[in-house]
Amino acid sequence: MRKGIVYILFAACMIIAIRAFAQDETPVPMTRSDSLFQQARELAFTNQYAAARSMCRKIIKKDTAYHDAEVLMARTYSWEQRYDSARILLQKVIKARKKHYDALDAMIDVGLWSLKNDEALKAADQALAQYPADTTFLYKKAKALHLLDRDKEALPILQDFVKKYPESSNAKALLSEVEDAMMKNRFGIHYIYDFFTPNMPTWNQVSIEYQRDANIGPIIGRLNYAKRFNKTATQLEFDAYPHISKGTYFYFNMGFSGPNDVFPRFRVGAEVFQALGKGFELSIGFRHLTFDSTRVMVYTGTASYYYKNYLFTFRPYISFIQGGVSKAFTLMGRYYIDGSINDYVTVLAGTGNSPDDHLQIINQGQDLTLHSTNFYFDYQRRIAKHFILRGFFGFANEEYKISKFRSRNSVGGSLYYMF
Repeated sequence: MRKGIVYILFAACMIIAIRAFAQDETPVPMTRSDSLFQQARELAFTNQYAAARSMCRKIIKKDTAYHDAEVLMARTYSWEQRYDSARILLQKVIKARKKHYDALDAMIDVGLWSLKNDEALKAADQALAQYPADTTFLYKKAKALHLLDRDKEALPILQDFVKKYPESSNAKALLSEVEDAMMKNRFGIHYIYDFFTPNMPTWNQVSIEYQRDANIGPIIGRLNYAKRFNKTATQLEFDAYPHISKGTYFYFNMGFSGPNDVFPRFRVGAEVFQALGKGFELSIGFRHLTFDSTRVMVYTGTASYYYKNYLFTFRPYISFIQGGVSKAFTLMGRYYIDGSINDYVTVLAGTGNSPDDHLQIINQGQDLTLHSTNFYFDYQRRIAKHFILRGFFGFANEEYKISKFRSRNSVGGSLYYMF
């Protein structure tokens, strides 16, 4: 009898404990602030930033410790490039809660997006002090180091990251960029073959180049050899892309050739590029070509837009030559495979003749005044750690004499060795 009472009491205690545990596991009902926060998120993610911030302020007024609302406000400021306002809010949250994950993450992004990479690195270290093995923070630290040209420090972080998480395409792409950046030299060889309809003598061009990534920016020397109209010629070219400031860089080109009917005797060009933010970039510049019998002055520029892994560029050319003015336009679309600058697919369409197009060997300037429509497809891919292979083909319907047209088909390829 006594044992039976003990069993009954034990069973009753177990039932009470289970019920108490079940009550503890019951989800906490959503508060009014939580509901408002969900609405604020929906507004923010549909680009209604001001409305989202207004709702966040209502939440914070009611609950000053609702830090998620402050982080969301900071995110909306950063998406509008109001980085100082974002920093003030995020610093306030991190001071109150140094382990607030979203605030730490947002602070790194503010540094990266505002091009203040020292700030981004400091924020990444602060975040990793709280979450030492976090993959997001490790990746963003490596990215900040890379943007600061501290690739030797970024390399082991990314190598370990890719080893542990081989499915991360972003980390693989960044590792490839870092490895490329550490290889400061590049040797390339190029070949272009053109054939025509109606049947005409084919054209051939071979180029070799050497590129050095100096502290000021890439510097390139190139030797071109071409056979056209059963005549041959060589040209020596130099290119440079010095960085002027954050978001601003310069292009300079100079070329020399002896007396010939293929290349200009002398060419020089310059262009300045300026990032505008939100993926937009503009440039303006000129090209000057001197031939044996004439000179050509060309004004050009670009309007470019970067969207995720895509680049779209429109470029006009206005050429002033003896006897008139000619115009050419090109529209280019490029997709960077896995975000890598060395792996891409390019499609280009244009009208007119461009002095920048190495597929066209402008001779004596008269070609610039004739009509042309063209289309090119370009594919480049890294095939090994040190090698990049590029192939392309193109088609042009061009006026080679007044009112006389031909079809020109171009195929070619390049091989680069990086070291």
